[in-house]
Amino acid sequence: MVGCLRGFVALILVLIAIPIMILAICNFSISSALISEDSYREAFEDERIFTELMPFVIPSLIEASNATGTDDLSNLPIDFMSVNTVLTPEDWREITTLVVPASWLKQTFGETLSVILSLLKGDESAINRTISLSEIRQRLSGDEARKAAELIVSKAPECTRTQSDQVRTFATSGEGKLPICLTDEELREVSIATITSWLNSISVSLSSDELLVSDIISQDEARVVALFVRIDGQILILLYLIPVALLALVVVLTVRSRKSFGRWIGITSIVTGAVIFLIIVMVQIILLNSIGELFNVQIGMQQFVAQLISSLMRSISNQINAILLIHAVVFEIVGFILVLSATVGNSPRVLEGGETFLITEDGRIISTSSKQKIEG
Repeated sequence: MVGCLRGFVALILVLIAIPIMILAICNFSISSALISEDSYREAFEDERIFTELMPFVIPSLIEASNATGTDDLSNLPIDFMSVNTVLTPEDWREITTLVVPASWLKQTFGETLSVILSLLKGDESAINRTISLSEIRQRLSGDEARKAAELIVSKAPECTRTQSDQVRTFATSGEGKLPICLTDEELREVSIATITSWLNSISVSLSSDELLVSDIISQDEARVVALFVRIDGQILILLYLIPVALLALVVVLTVRSRKSFGRWIGITSIVTGAVIFLIIVMVQIILLNSIGELFNVQIGMQQFVAQLISSLMRSISNQINAILLIHAVVFEIVGFILVLSATVGNSPRVLEGGETFLITEDGRIISTSSKQKIEG
């Protein structure tokens, strides 16, 4: 009766230990994948992604200049929203190429990724790093700005009569906002010169050749991320220790022989590995469904964002699955070895005088001839 009760308690402990161990492994796999540089390098290894990012660079620079600069761009005669309204993403890509080299964009992405990974690893000092803007500022204040302004005007639709009157009024008085449209030859130079000055103002408003990461990510936000990482690390240790302690109790309660140990721990290990394999399959199914939903009725910028997210999801899930697979294989191998050792029957042993005996699972010594328990 006592043996049955111990077995029942041990079974309950095992059923508690398995999901906690799996939770710990999943936590470790996700954390490792998120802070792995390979996860992001794999997602952004396609050079076309940087080309697709081009239309969003100038808007990002304008936001950065508004956040860190001394000049208020809203007071300028050019309204960015009016520019953005008349230009397509393809137009922006062509215009941005003039002032933002692809090499700078790729380098900046690498530096930004390094900062993010450092923060995820708990390094708060990463926000003190800088991003170089010197090349962009030079282009925004040089001949490239003039070429970009000419391109903006040429890509804009022809002015309506009202817009032509607004341009003419602006040319004579300098008041109001300049409409973004293709004017006649007489007024076109006014539009080009004004847009050129606007691009120059973006360069000036950046105020420095280097942008501090702390201007984008505050110290408080960095501390929150670092604190979250530390707490997650402590929780992870706890999640690993709890199932180990529970299995130790199982050993104390039920294990009386090598065979018993192999059966309890081996089967627990095999079940854990099998569940991990099942999780890997489920992750793949969920990933395929999620990617399919991302691309439903997505167009333009939404299509690009969907492509970017799907690349990240695939890359991170590949890293997670690789770590899960290693754990699953290790658990299955260890479990198989333990169960195999438990299935090997105890061979009779010989006492002095020629009498043979067996050691039972509960540690008793039984004579094979008399079937009686041998004392001592």
